[in-house]
Amino acid sequence: MVRRWICLLAFINLFSRAFCNIEKIIFSVEKQSSISSIEKFKLLCNVEKAAELTGSYTLIPGQRIFPSLKDTSSPNLISGNYCQNSKSSINWYVLTELKQNQSFEIRVSYPSSSPSDWDIKLYSIQDILQEFTVFVNDEKALPESEEDKDPLFVAVTMFPVGVSAVNLEDRPAVNYNIVLEQLYFNIPYRSYKMVLMCAAVVLLNYLYIVPFVYRKILDIRDEVYFDKQD
Repeated sequence: MVRRWICLLAFINLFSRAFCNIEKIIFSVEKQSSISSIEKFKLLCNVEKAAELTGSYTLIPGQRIFPSLKDTSSPNLISGNYCQNSKSSINWYVLTELKQNQSFEIRVSYPSSSPSDWDIKLYSIQDILQEFTVFVNDEKALPESEEDKDPLFVAVTMFPVGVSAVNLEDRPAVNYNIVLEQLYFNIPYRSYKMVLMCAAVVLLNYLYIVPFVYRKILDIRDEVYFDKQD
C-alpha cells in the first residue's frame, strides 16, 4: 500500500514538472540582424548578453522567468514598462542567421503546474523605443538606420492567472524551454523525420505486411474448408 502511494506521488511530481503547455508564434524575416542593431539593443535595454535563436533549429532549455503584471491601462503593456529589470520578468532573444522570406515558428513550453499566460512578441529597435522605457537618456543621439524598423528581437513575458495567496513579487521563477524551428509547407523542420518514418511504415504495411497477413488468412480458411470436406 505504501509503495502504491509513493508511486502515485512520484507520478504527480513528474507530471507537474512536464513541459506540456505550449505557446507559439509563426513569422517570417526579411533581413538579418547586424552587429550594430544588436549593440544598440543592448544599450537601450541595459542587457549585457542576449541568447541567440539561429539557423533552422535552435533549442534553449532551462530558461527562467519571473511573472509580470500587465498594465491595467493597456493590456498589451507590462506594468513599469521597462524593457529589462533586475528580476528578469522579460527575457530577450536575438534572431540571427535566418533564411530570408522563410517561415519560422517560435515555441515556448512550460510546466502545467504554473498556470499562466505567455506573450511572445517580435520587436524592432523602433518598437522598443515606442513601447518601453529605455535606459538611454537621449535615445535620439543613437544613429538611425533602416534596420531599426526590422523585427529582429524576441521578447518573452509570463503573466500568472488564477488566484494565489502569494504576492506577485514573492512568486518563484518559472522554468521553460524555447525553440526556434523553420517551417517547410507549415511543417516544423524536425517533424519531417517523423513524417517520413510514418510514411515508410504505412508503405511497408501496404506493400508487404497486409498482403502477407491476407494470404495467411486465406490459407487458414482453405485448410479449415478442406478439413470439413474430408
